[in-house]
Amino acid sequence: MNASDNLQCWRTDDAGTLVVQRLVNSTHAYPLHSHDDVYGVGVMEIGGCYCVKAGQEASLATPGELALFNPGQVHSGIPYRRNVYTYKMFYIGQEAMKAALRELADKDRPPEFRRLIVQDRELSEKLNALHRSLADGSGPLSLQSALLETCVRIVAKHANVSPKDSGPHEPGAVKRAVEFLNDRLGEKISLEELANAAGLSRYHLIRVFKKSCGLTPHAYLTQQRINRASSLLKSGETPLSEIALATGFTDQCHFTKTFRSLTGATPGRFRTAWRNRAG
Repeated sequence: MNASDNLQCWRTDDAGTLVVQRLVNSTHAYPLHSHDDVYGVGVMEIGGCYCVKAGQEASLATPGELALFNPGQVHSGIPYRRNVYTYKMFYIGQEAMKAALRELADKDRPPEFRRLIVQDRELSEKLNALHRSLADGSGPLSLQSALLETCVRIVAKHANVSPKDSGPHEPGAVKRAVEFLNDRLGEKISLEELANAAGLSRYHLIRVFKKSCGLTPHAYLTQQRINRASSLLKSGETPLSEIALATGFTDQCHFTKTFRSLTGATPGRFRTAWRNRAG
């Protein structure tokens, strides 16, 4: 079975170097190799894989386990007992990991993973959220936030780091962030821009914003965009494509999918139901 026949790939440079590959139901054996410029995080879904050499149990990743590779670390990918296996591989640029370390410990150096195989349910959930954000074509705020939270979790739990004090709760900063988002519902907003407006570091902003508002900045922005879209749907005959652009969605399809997930109805059905109610 050729590995490329079952390989899916997603990538972006909007949040720094990030590539996600998913190999499905493969028996391909990867020889010893390394990746000099990126960190590798493997998520085993089905089967098992030796990450160094066949028979070395300490390097065997099974479903629910993660494999962590430092840049330049030699490793392999050999299916367990030659059975099929499915896994996802996240290749993350060094700058993203260094940024996570700066957030945690004010140190400007590449972090280093302590162990090859780990179990970490919270990290698995963050990796899945990061993959969804990339695959769905979400905006920069969503993707950058998901990548930063993922990298911070990896570095905090699986690298040699002594975290700094995260600082006090910042109601003034959260208020500035909320105002910044509300004033720019139709624009693409980066995490860096939002953090600068609030006057906090990126990760600190995500933490205090969620503590104060109950939502991440991206989730809050999405909710406000849907609220604005609902008002537009109720008040006139603006085409759905124009409402999508006016409220910051990349296209009508993305708008429809998000609107339905939060309201339970498509924009068209929502508008029709509102008209019938008003009549």
